[in-house]
Amino acid sequence: MARHLEGKHMEMKDVAYAFSFPLGSKDRKGLLEQLRNKGDFKHNTKVLEEGKGELVTWKQPSGKASVSDYLPCQYCYGMFAKKDLWQHQSSCKSKKASETDGKKRGRVQSLVARLLPIATSSSGSHEIFNNMRQDDVSFHIRRDSLICRYGDSLYAKNGHVKTKHQYIAQRMRELGRFMLVVKDMDTNVKSLEDVCAPSKCQLVVDAAKSLSKFSPSKNEFGKPSTAVKLGFSLKGAMEFLIGQTLMNEDDLGKNRANTFLELLEKNWKNYVSVSAHQTIKEKSWNKQDDIPLTKNVMTLRDHLRIVENEAREKLSQQLSLPAYKQLNEAVLAQVIIFNKR
Repeated sequence: MARHLEGKHMEMKDVAYAFSFPLGSKDRKGLLEQLRNKGDFKHNTKVLEEGKGELVTWKQPSGKASVSDYLPCQYCYGMFAKKDLWQHQSSCKSKKASETDGKKRGRVQSLVARLLPIATSSSGSHEIFNNMRQDDVSFHIRRDSLICRYGDSLYAKNGHVKTKHQYIAQRMRELGRFMLVVKDMDTNVKSLEDVCAPSKCQLVVDAAKSLSKFSPSKNEFGKPSTAVKLGFSLKGAMEFLIGQTLMNEDDLGKNRANTFLELLEKNWKNYVSVSAHQTIKEKSWNKQDDIPLTKNVMTLRDHLRIVENEAREKLSQQLSLPAYKQLNEAVLAQVIIFNKR
């Protein structure tokens, strides 16, 4: 690589600077390694954006590996396995001495996720992507244009409220998990927009059932709330897609999306939502109420009265913040117990 850079790219400032150091010197080797990493990072970014090609990793995996198992180092731009990234960054040669790395592993992954390409997003929702757990779900979301744009629409509506950011991330991850199941069932599907066709309606229902742990023999869902939430997320994404086709004056796309949404609403009600709501209702019926024994309640009440009297006695003798706090807590606990009757 050094010979190639010297012969073809000496006009570049970084290359010329690297070759200004003596042959075999530590500085020269380090700078050439940085140039190689930056070139590999540019290649890897293109692979992730296009969804095809091979990643150039720092170390070749010994066995089968997934693209989503790798993240770039924020200092040297080398592509490392996620499980090894935290350890590498703690001693990365490209890290400046002033940059300390006292971050937890999960936080490191969240920070370097900013370097990964996203299909499309606003600056605000970009932060939500980066704060997600970096796994197969978030990896798919980054490459799924419709999920990203749907996330943008949710952010435009609720992004000004910080507490809603988690809600937005959850809606997007629901669709991301759903798409992982869909892609396992149909390898021709690559993104959420690919399933927005009338011919894919049954696939959507089957994938939702699989994700929600539907049991045909019992005719009930193992995770009924997942099915219900997924229905809202899918409908929201479809309505957003219809809006996009209207703005783009895409009559063919609009008709296809409308037909799919109409079919989805009918099939979803018959095959998913009714059974899911019924499962939730039955689980609430079968839920046991843990009612404490009367003697246990009386024991707790007597103890609280003792604590209350002791605190009152202390306060009558001398003003004391700990005693006042103790009295306050004892009285509050008794009020709560009284209201639980």
